[in-house]
Amino acid sequence: MCGFLGYFGNDKKILGNLAEINSCSKSLEKRGPDASGTAVLNNIIIHHKRLSIIGLNEFSNQPFGNNDSLLAFNGEIYNYKFLRKSLENKVNFKSNSDTEVLYWGLKLFGKKFINNLEGMFSFAYYDSSKNNLILCRDRFGEKPLYFVNTQKGIFFSSDIKSLLHYSKIKPEVDKENFIHYLAHGYYPQKITPFKNIKKVKSGTFLEISNNKV
Repeated sequence: MCGFLGYFGNDKKILGNLAEINSCSKSLEKRGPDASGTAVLNNIIIHHKRLSIIGLNEFSNQPFGNNDSLLAFNGEIYNYKFLRKSLENKVNFKSNSDTEVLYWGLKLFGKKFINNLEGMFSFAYYDSSKNNLILCRDRFGEKPLYFVNTQKGIFFSSDIKSLLHYSKIKPEVDKENFIHYLAHGYYPQKITPFKNIKKVKSGTFLEISNNKV
């Protein structure tokens, strides 16, 4: 169900390199065969591949947004119709997608809107007025979300393979983390096979602004 990756930082060479982010997105093709898109806004670049389930028209393609905010979303918001009704007096909706409901909820109410969400999801939401990025993962962690915090900025993706293909990221294998895998059969919570690649914890959002998480 969909996939996305992106970069949030001040390195103009990374922000302007559409070819590399499109190349790294090849690992996402299995997640989203129906549409793809790349958007750059200020100091963020996001690529998204879409599997169309709700809101099948092109308007619901992602990254979703306008000149002041962007959303990349993977998953499904189960109660989006209920949430839409609560927003209809403030928003002139152009689609019947849960993506548009999530976008406007975040745009109008910020991170407080996350508490209203029921579903399986991960998303990246950028607000240019605050110049901050929110990375969020559902309560049970059904949808994956990875990030790398570097001196150049934050790289993030719903698929770890796409991060491994980024030339600016040098993965460092963590042998101690592998012991957790042998014990549990999976990598618990925020750890991965690599020292510098982390998972957003289930039921958690990260807010990144002014190079601080």
